[in-house]
Amino acid sequence: MSKHETNTDISNVSFQAYEQLPVGVVVTDGNSNVQYVNRELLRLLGLDETCFVVGSSARSVIYKEDLARVNRTHKQLMNGEVEKQEFSFRYQHPKGGLRWFKATFRKMDGVDDAFVGTIMSLEEERSIENPLNKGDSRLRSIFMNAQGGIVLSNSSFYVMAANKAFAQMLGFEDDSSIRGAFLPSLTYPEDRERESELFNEMLEKRSNHYRIEKRYIGEGGEPIWCDVIVSATWDNDNRPSNFISIIQNIQQSKEDQDKMESLNRMKDKFFSILSHDLKNPISSILGLSDLVRECILENDTKGALEMLELIETSTMRVDDLLENVLDWSRSQQGMLSYRPEEHDMDEFMKELSGLLEVSFVNKSIQFEYSNEQAMTVFADRYMLRSVILNLLTNSIKFSNRGGTIGFSVEPEESGVRVSISDQGVGMSEKTIQSILAKKTTHWTNGTENETGTGLGLVLVQEFLHYHESELQIESTIGGGSTFSFHLPYQSAE
Repeated sequence: MSKHETNTDISNVSFQAYEQLPVGVVVTDGNSNVQYVNRELLRLLGLDETCFVVGSSARSVIYKEDLARVNRTHKQLMNGEVEKQEFSFRYQHPKGGLRWFKATFRKMDGVDDAFVGTIMSLEEERSIENPLNKGDSRLRSIFMNAQGGIVLSNSSFYVMAANKAFAQMLGFEDDSSIRGAFLPSLTYPEDRERESELFNEMLEKRSNHYRIEKRYIGEGGEPIWCDVIVSATWDNDNRPSNFISIIQNIQQSKEDQDKMESLNRMKDKFFSILSHDLKNPISSILGLSDLVRECILENDTKGALEMLELIETSTMRVDDLLENVLDWSRSQQGMLSYRPEEHDMDEFMKELSGLLEVSFVNKSIQFEYSNEQAMTVFADRYMLRSVILNLLTNSIKFSNRGGTIGFSVEPEESGVRVSISDQGVGMSEKTIQSILAKKTTHWTNGTENETGTGLGLVLVQEFLHYHESELQIESTIGGGSTFSFHLPYQSAE
């Protein structure tokens, strides 16, 4: 490695990372004296490690007729007038002839009085541009009008040309915003390491190409999935001289794949409910029916009535479960219509609390309703009914006998905050995050062994999403839970 020691303030800085870059790199102090050059820059300049002495002037490689121009522009960077400085210059190559290079300098992050520059050959750029701009018109037409994206880059990975299809793929009108960019910088950060491994493998094996599914960064910063084939051309020194990337947009395919995986998860959840959570109460009903028959045969009217009450409870659980399953299924398939309108919360809650009155009485739970300012909300009636019933049913399930459940409607910016609080068993932060991520597939039984699927809270979040709202949960183990969400006063239109 061509790493040179330095006795300046930047002597403690490690330059190892620069050795891995396929572009020339030079580090200078505030007087433009060389502190470090990487192996790639030495190759570009046709020099060996003994030719660059630490402390020598970086200007020594610039052709004399270009010095005045370079000094003027470089002064702006030194004075802090610009954050980045770009310039081209000529260099007298040891093998003969003047060669053009492009330099980009900036202040070195976290290091006083130090600058880092990247150097690339403009000869490579011209070797690509000439055939496209001055050569065969058919070649240029094929390149520019190809249905898939095509990107040409030099050995330093700088984009020399990109066709219209690739530019539009990323959200640009043409390649003017892409040309000259460092190609890896267009790749989504999480995919860069994986591609780097494939690239290094291609170099080691001297293969002609590699293929990868990766994400590019769109104009708005969004990830765009693409299927990419990168091919290399090699020079007489067995070094890659240029790279050609052939790119197909597979964003829609990836989205379809995600939808399919979501549907498969829905199918698995659905079968789990049918095989376990639906079977248990039905089995209970069948067993209780036999006991009712025995009570009738023995003239035990009281026992028969008790069994019938239990059958009613089990039947109500089956009905609630089936309603949630059907709602959830319709929601996943986009079959639910969203029809928001204004609702008086007092009237709305009078109806819903009546539906749950038996459940409150059965566990001796006190229900406290608070809406001091008689707030109205703008929501889909059917969805809001399902949200509130599921949250109240959940609080009843995990409340201890004789507890209290509170329901409040309070004003907040542009709407109201609906909150349901209980004094139940509470839950851990891990459980809360699992619920909010909709990852809960197994649910704990209630305080009196009530069963459930966790589907109700999933449905709550699905329906709140229609209202551009989200569920918030505050809870501690043994300290009860509070579920809340925002609703607007009226339509945002």
